[in-house]
Amino acid sequence: FLKINLVTDGDYISNVFKDEQFDYVFHFAAYAAEGLSPFIRTYNYDNNLRATAGIVNECIKNDVTRLVFTSTLAVYGHQDGNIFDENQVPKPIDPYGVAKYSVEVDLKLASEQFGMEYNIVRPHNVLGKYQNIWDRYRNVIGIFIRKALTGNPLLVYGDGEQIRDWLYVEDHAEALFEVVTRGVIGETYNIGGNNEYKNIDVIKTICQIMEDLHPI
Repeated sequence: FLKINLVTDGDYISNVFKDEQFDYVFHFAAYAAEGLSPFIRTYNYDNNLRATAGIVNECIKNDVTRLVFTSTLAVYGHQDGNIFDENQVPKPIDPYGVAKYSVEVDLKLASEQFGMEYNIVRPHNVLGKYQNIWDRYRNVIGIFIRKALTGNPLLVYGDGEQIRDWLYVEDHAEALFEVVTRGVIGETYNIGGNNEYKNIDVIKTICQIMEDLHPI
């Protein structure tokens, strides 16, 4: 595992592209702290916009067949009823959403100017067994798990009857494969699961698992 900075390690990244001659590039890297982004604007744009611009440049220079960019539902902002579809005009309400949407616009320009093939995917509530549960600002299931592990109360906004659709990471990977094998070049795809769960039921499940693991 090698940790690199997509902004400052540009020469290293250029050499990797040159040496490996990728056919497809899946760009997942981001600092995805949406709620924190208004307070770290420069850091947010450096990591989520400038860094991605460098990847786009390398794809163009090295004739990559297609770039698949992982965007976010945050580009939509607050649409009517918080129901999102690909035909809606994005209206981000925070710097994280702005950065991601800016990349989407830049990809369309790169396609028009250089003929670069691309797809945009906007995943919805991805979770998996290796997710980071120590981040205070993202992934509500991770936050619930951390609070349960540390004996802290689980904060619920409203009555907990809010419904979310969760996407397991392996299903997300399968969907990405479908994008490059069957997807239309230049299209944007929202990727979500097929089951809806109430927040309160998720909390009850987490608490029950913790009780089973550590009975009083």
